[in-house]
Amino acid sequence: MCFFLLRCDYIVRKKSSSTYWLDFERIKKRGECSRPHVSYGNYDTVFRSRCIKMALVHDMAECIVGDITPWCGISKEEKHQQERDAMDKLCKLAGDQTGQEILELWEEYSQQTTAESKAVKDLDKFDMLLQAFEYEKLLKSPKKLQNFFDNNKGSFNSAEVNNWMEELQNLRTLQRHDEPDGNLPNNGYVKILQE
Repeated sequence: MCFFLLRCDYIVRKKSSSTYWLDFERIKKRGECSRPHVSYGNYDTVFRSRCIKMALVHDMAECIVGDITPWCGISKEEKHQQERDAMDKLCKLAGDQTGQEILELWEEYSQQTTAESKAVKDLDKFDMLLQAFEYEKLLKSPKKLQNFFDNNKGSFNSAEVNNWMEELQNLRTLQRHDEPDGNLPNNGYVKILQE
């Protein structure tokens, strides 16, 4: 699954860089990947259509308040309030019925009490870690973003995403940075990634 998700990194990109990666001068020009993350996985007990909608709206507030990270010095309460205010503005623009649905999805994601919200959160975090892996390769700097991996160790709800995490950790172990393009060693993984 990691190979599939890594290939998606080269296909679809957002126009602006995520705050997480702005510290890396060489990465700024690249843009954050925007994988359609909820279309993966075997979450039999969740409503996929609800997950897809939730994945589309869970970061909408960032278009107004920006990507507020733990390193921004803003409390979780203040972050939630800023994002809630932004969502109120956006939902008014969407109209009554659509706006209400968007706000409900955003609140459900924020509260993390449903299987769908937990699935989307798992996939969102895993997507961030895939990006970290890609940036380590680009920077030719093994383990430079280890803190992202450490901060998310054991934080996934899904056994499947935990398996993906183990697979990603194995790829990081095999990662070589002495090659001109930061590719993985030529041991079969490169061939799969290049196909």
